[in-house]
Amino acid sequence: MAELCNVSPKEFNDCYLPVQWLEDTNNDGVPNKEELWVHPILLAINAYRQRLGKAPIDTVELAQTAVRYLQIPEEKRVKHPLLTEDIASRKRIISEFDLNSIPEGPYKTAVTELVKATSLSDLYYNLERNPDYLDLLDQVIATGDVTKIRHFWQNGGPICISSEDKACSSLPEAKFDPNGIWWPDEFTKKDADFLQKKYKWESEALKRKVLTPQSCIVSAKKGEEDSFKYKGKWYKVVSINSFPAVQTVADMMGEHLEKAGAALETEDPDFSYFLSQKAAYIRKGPIFGDLDLDKLWVDTNNRALAVFFGHAESYADRGLPLGMKSFMEGVVVYVDKSQQDIIDAGKSQVKQVDEILWQLWESKGEKFPAAKAHSVVPEVVVASKVVSNGGDANGAKYTPGGFVLPNYDNNESDVPREEQYHKTVFFGDVMARRVENQGLPVAKRAFDEESIKKVEAAAKDVRSNLIFTQLHEMNHGRAGTDDSVHYMESLKRNASLKELYGKDLSQSMEEAKADLLGLFELETYVNNGHLTEKEMEETYNGFLGNTLRDLYLGAGEEHGRGTTMEFYIASKYGVFPYNAETGKYSFDSAKLRENIPSIVKDYLNVYLSFDKAKAEKLDEEAQNFFKSSPLSGFIKELQKSGLPSDNYPYYIVKGDLGDF
Repeated sequence: MAELCNVSPKEFNDCYLPVQWLEDTNNDGVPNKEELWVHPILLAINAYRQRLGKAPIDTVELAQTAVRYLQIPEEKRVKHPLLTEDIASRKRIISEFDLNSIPEGPYKTAVTELVKATSLSDLYYNLERNPDYLDLLDQVIATGDVTKIRHFWQNGGPICISSEDKACSSLPEAKFDPNGIWWPDEFTKKDADFLQKKYKWESEALKRKVLTPQSCIVSAKKGEEDSFKYKGKWYKVVSINSFPAVQTVADMMGEHLEKAGAALETEDPDFSYFLSQKAAYIRKGPIFGDLDLDKLWVDTNNRALAVFFGHAESYADRGLPLGMKSFMEGVVVYVDKSQQDIIDAGKSQVKQVDEILWQLWESKGEKFPAAKAHSVVPEVVVASKVVSNGGDANGAKYTPGGFVLPNYDNNESDVPREEQYHKTVFFGDVMARRVENQGLPVAKRAFDEESIKKVEAAAKDVRSNLIFTQLHEMNHGRAGTDDSVHYMESLKRNASLKELYGKDLSQSMEEAKADLLGLFELETYVNNGHLTEKEMEETYNGFLGNTLRDLYLGAGEEHGRGTTMEFYIASKYGVFPYNAETGKYSFDSAKLRENIPSIVKDYLNVYLSFDKAKAEKLDEEAQNFFKSSPLSGFIKELQKSGLPSDNYPYYIVKGDLGDF
């Protein structure tokens, strides 16, 4: 074993492989079985392989393969320039969840089983994309090339979901399939769009089956069940579960969902019922992911844990044919009860905040610039800690900042966002990582010491980020949204802001509106005793950290562009003063609190003016103000330095998962 020495656990773990070297307990420089943590997704893969009668992947050999590779001098390694560059930008934070932190009992059993189910969802998703996934995994491990293994692990194989993916294109075996596996080879994107938007379906039931995430279209004969004629040929819809490999994984997932539900039958009967239905649906295939199941999820009010298990919405610009639910995701989270109470309190004051907002105009004899209607706030669940991920939400790839379910496709529903039947969930540790990876470096380069301390606090404090982010999301429904329809005098008809301002500008203005109205609502939280003065200041820290992070993203991104408008207006009121002598900015939270009503009024007078020229003028002024500011120059310096672009933690589940 001498040739395996001289590699530290830290160097090994920076590879972010499906095994982690916890500690070199015997100081021999060799990872052995007792020193390794194995990712639940790899445990799930091995459990599936055993069902097929195949030998499991040897996790110790995989670890030692990585050690051998790391001992090769850098100059002698096979180079994958684009691939290496892509991976180098994905520096991860390790986020641990210890199953032993949950007391023995029903919830611990349920969480353990749900971790297994969501881990299997990763395999389900990858087999759905490519039936040869396991063979490809064996091949890439056999190369002994850590860069390739890591890339495969993070991206689910060498198959690209985007033809623009530079990391994938550096692999000779990478392929780009614009139609996924759901549609026949002869179908183009144009055909897929036509089927979704304009095709004359014989029945709504057939349409839903064709567009369901687990559907597969194959050639058929006239008269066969679920068949339809298109361009002179007959096709039929079958379930992706009709492929034996995928059905086997679906059955395994169903078993663990059933066990989780059974454990909670007495403790939490509603959540238990939801899990049993989820298990039944995933075994059946075509109806899995149906809106009925999503609505059941919305109605299930569990205050201890939450699980997201199904297909999420995909988009044409990611290489898939339809903007429909297709990416398989599985996430288990622990719910933050104290944070949940704050959000529920916020829902109780919706009408009061609306009245206070309208008074900004009416107290001065002016008219609120839009139709007065009380806001509709979605059901919100707060998750301070992600336990495990699978599918396209695999912790080895990325973690979303949260979920909104059901997630409606624009072609399927014209219902405004504030009227949709849905529930929103946010992940606090992901939000904090965004502040840490981009917001904090901006603060350290451009702001004074006191402001830096505030952003450092926000990077450590999951709570402040959650409060600010959730206030933002809840206030998308206040004073309308970019999808809301209003009467517009300039058009002499009803129209949406998106139609008037254009999609990009309206979305950016919508993001800025949600930020500012969220800050405006904070005062009412304090006045009603839902937050203390200290907690309000902590939320301002979250605002500062997220603002700097969004400004780092730049005006080419919708949040960045919207935040540029916020920065411009707030600067007029002295919220971000610049000291030319020190070359540093500062953040004046007292000025923000004092002037937020005026800032909101200034902004809504443009946002709700329904005047495109006014909106474009504000956007142009804001961008020019930012571009000419020292802050813009500081951020350009940081962008050249290559801050981590990957904000998503690598999740480790500690504790005994037992047998799959």
